[in-house]
This record gives sequence, structure tokens and C-alpha cells, in this order.
Amino acid sequence: MTTKTPTWYEVEVSPGLKEFTAQELSPLSPLSQIVELPDGFRVIGVSLSSLLSLRTAQAIYRGASFDIPRPKALLGDEHFRRLHGALVEHLQTPELKHTQTFRVSAAGKKSSVFQRLLSSISEITHLRYDEENGELLIRIRRSPVTTKAWDVLLRYGRRPLSKRGWRTADYRGALDGPLAAGIALLTKPQKNQRVLDLCAGSGTFLIERALLGSAGYLCGIEVLEDVVLLSQKNAEVAGVAERIRFEHGDARALPFSDQEFDVVFGNLPWGEACGSKSELKNLYKDIVQEAERVCAPGGQILLLTQAHGVLGDLLGEVGSAIHKESERTFFQGGFHPRLIVLRKSK
Repeated sequence: MTTKTPTWYEVEVSPGLKEFTAQELSPLSPLSQIVELPDGFRVIGVSLSSLLSLRTAQAIYRGASFDIPRPKALLGDEHFRRLHGALVEHLQTPELKHTQTFRVSAAGKKSSVFQRLLSSISEITHLRYDEENGELLIRIRRSPVTTKAWDVLLRYGRRPLSKRGWRTADYRGALDGPLAAGIALLTKPQKNQRVLDLCAGSGTFLIERALLGSAGYLCGIEVLEDVVLLSQKNAEVAGVAERIRFEHGDARALPFSDQEFDVVFGNLPWGEACGSKSELKNLYKDIVQEAERVCAPGGQILLLTQAHGVLGDLLGEVGSAIHKESERTFFQGGFHPRLIVLRKSK
């Protein structure tokens, strides 16, 4: 016999995206039922389907707190029955159908206590433990909310929300879905907005923008022809291909008339492939000048790069028609790219 456990959820968020996830959460739950955590939010009173629709979240977990001094107590009869009930209920969700393996994220998981716990979980769930690639992720950690308690977190889905189902292939330097969605939210999406992506890559930014709501015009420029085809395929899988136009072209010589777009975004290239620092600066200068030209008065130009020092140095050289509005740092793939938001004068 299993024991059903009252449910709360944890929303995992990548550094730099909290304000956007809070923005998505605010219409879903009273603020009194949202607790901010170091790496996300604890939420009650919100439907699971609503949480799984969050565009800026990395992952969603079902949570259960155990009033225990250490993980060893999870093996006790009362606590293990609670854990069993949570696991059984969790594995019935559609996102975890046909799951065959699990893995655990916890400090000290190599200890004899955790080995016994892993064996017991495997026995009651009939799932095989796979340390590296387990489909069901179980996190066990001290509770950041309740003193002298431990939390067990069960992730929804066999992979995190950040791994978008529409991505048909990985592309080097491609934006994470949640980061692209957060930047799109920063543009305050409107139905008549004309949006340009200077370096469209695999299409992540424009796809996420399309999924957030309608726009007047969504267009992406990409210098590599084979990558244009990839972005088109991704848009088709995401169901937004008819709303986005991807073109082969060079961000330094855009095939558009002056003041054609309200929002201009660029995930700028950086690193050795772009040559020396002076060559990179020249490249950025050409791109910024073109972005300014095609941006309408009062419009936004948002530029993301790891080489933010190079970009910052040249902004004073490109004229007085644009000014810096804000700057923020994110985390992606081991790097900390910075987004510089510019506004064109009216």
C-alpha cells in the first residue's frame, strides 16, 4: 500500500532569468504561494500543465519535504512509504510514460546509505539505475525552506524543459530555449511588432518569439545557407514556419530598407573563429551600424555576446542615434554572455 503525499512544485531557473520566470508565474499564482529559492521558485496552488508551459524555466519538479535529520531516514518504513507513493504517482504522468531508467543528483550519492536507497528505489519502481543517462531525475538535498528537513525532487519529463522538442539538431552556439524566451519577453511582445534576428542560427530566438504571441513580421538573417535550412526545419516542427521568414544574408549588409524593424536582435559571433580583437571589433561595428540603420525610431536593438568588452568599447563610435538602456548577464553552456539593450532615438 502506498501513501499519497501533498504536492508542491519547484521551478528551476538558469541564472539571469529569474525576473522573467517570475513574470510568467505572477498571473498563475498569488505571490504568497511563490517562494524564491537560490536557483528558482517553490510554488503551490498552480496546475502542473501551467507550469510545464513556462517558456523561461529550465525544469519543473514535483517536490516532497521529509522531516528527517539525514537521508538515511528515508529508508525508514514511514518515510519510504511516502517516497514510494510520490514515485508511483509521478511515474503515471504522460511526460514519463515508458520510462525505464533513473538517476540521482545528491551530495554523497556514492555512500553506502545512498547505494541502499538507490537499490530500494529500483526495486519498488522496476527502473534501472543509470548514473549518467537516467530518464527520471531525482534530486535529494537539504531543504532551503524548512529547517532540519530534506527535499526529494522528481523532475517532470525525460529531459528538462530547456531541451526543446522542436530542435531537430544541435547547432554550435545556438541559444537555449529559456534564454531566447527571456530575451523575447524583454522586448514586450506586441501583435504588430516587426522583429529581425541578425544572426538567426538555428532559429531559436524567432521561434520562441513566435510561440509567445503574434507579431507583425518575424525575419531572420543567417550567413550559412545550410543553417538557414536547419532553422526552417526547426520552425516547421515548432508549428510556426508560416509566421517566420528565414533568409540567407550577411548582417553587415542587410537587404532591408531603413527603419524597417521595431526590434533588432543579434546573438553575435565571438572567439577565435572571428579573428583578432581588432577584426572582431570591426565586425561588430559593421553589424551595429546596420542594426541602427534598419531599426525604427524608438525601437530596440538587443545584442548578446561573450565578447561584451569589445562591443562596449565601440558603442561610443557608432553615432548618437542609439543609447544603452540596460545590460544584464546570463549563463549558457559554461559561459556568461551579456545582453546589451540599446534604444534608438525617436
